[in-house]
Amino acid sequence: MARLAQQKGLEVLLEAASGAYPEKVVFVVAGEGPLRGELEERIAAGGLPVRLLGDRGDVGDLLRVAAVYVVPSWWEGQPLTVQEALRAGVPIVGTRVGGIPGMVGDAGLLVPPGDGKAIRDAVVRVLSEPGLAEKLGKAAAERGRRLPTEADAVQAVLRAYARDVAPGELGN
Repeated sequence: MARLAQQKGLEVLLEAASGAYPEKVVFVVAGEGPLRGELEERIAAGGLPVRLLGDRGDVGDLLRVAAVYVVPSWWEGQPLTVQEALRAGVPIVGTRVGGIPGMVGDAGLLVPPGDGKAIRDAVVRVLSEPGLAEKLGKAAAERGRRLPTEADAVQAVLRAYARDVAPGELGN
């Protein structure tokens, strides 16, 4: 799940998808953006096992069937998609950028940004190392249970406004 934009490192995902895997894999990307045409051309030219699904409302369904959630981003804050993958208990392979390492912790494998081979190696490891996917999935689910909920976020905003804005300061 990603906006098809430079920041998301999808060209690196295509590089990772072009390698050999011990079993058949398909990389699925849900989202739209300015790089769609370029990505489609590269996928077709390379015969890559990548499917661009466009915008989807069934994120939960996609995560339920995912063996690994890959985050190849060049830079990030704290992506909501990583939070969704954690809540779904999906092992994560992500880049060591921005807020990703702190979010993922022991729920995934982290690699340097821009390294398609490292992403491929990490995905292969999750898929083939006995017990690793289960271990990472359990850690993801545990981390997901500890994440703030929507209600927590609303309460935090209300507390911030209550503290910083005196009654009547906002006007009518």
